[in-house]
Amino acid sequence: MIQVFNSGLNTLIFFVLSASLVCVNYPLVTR
Repeated sequence: MIQVFNSGLNTLIFFVLSASLVCVNYPLVTR
């Protein structure tokens, strides 16, 4: 159960980091 929770947490963190990187880089790319 804890293993599944850790896996989901890692996926969530990865998704949030990816989303924040996209939000930061998007204006730079479209310039």
